[in-house]
Amino acid sequence: MDLAASEKRPSGVAVVERNVAVKAGTLFSDSEILEFFSETSGIVLVVAIDAPLTPAKSGGFREVEKTMLRKGFRLLPLTMASMRNLMARARRIARQLALKGICVIETHPTSVLKQLGLRGFQEFTEFANKMCGIKVQDDVLSSSRSSKHVQDSIICAVVAYMAYHGRAKYHYSNEGTIYLI
Repeated sequence: MDLAASEKRPSGVAVVERNVAVKAGTLFSDSEILEFFSETSGIVLVVAIDAPLTPAKSGGFREVEKTMLRKGFRLLPLTMASMRNLMARARRIARQLALKGICVIETHPTSVLKQLGLRGFQEFTEFANKMCGIKVQDDVLSSSRSSKHVQDSIICAVVAYMAYHGRAKYHYSNEGTIYLI
């Protein structure tokens, strides 16, 4: 899920089921997002969210982010008001999804692309198909062309699928874990 900091802005959501990205779109409210994942109950076991799920103990970056920054990834500091709002919303939604038995993990689509050496979403879909065995359905691809949020949510869904199957890479510290591929 590519979560927006505010319910007034679109959040991208996507689902990978049995190696196929089957559903994607944009939603606004927390209740719409929770309903989307509730409707896929039993299908969705892990949601990867493009939002920080844990606060920094001090300063603008968590230790996990500092590690990623040293490796050349670009992240925004949690001292920004929009990032604090995003984290608060992500934590609220993650708690509700956990009550439904859905595991929520943190990812960062831009870092996923950088880690893989890919230049964009088209290259990512080719990678997902060839290297992960995940096909993005044509109607899902069509909906992604109009929205960067949907594209990022598809990357998040592939990360969630790979994490569930033990095939994701991650950066870890005592302040959080960020999953990549």
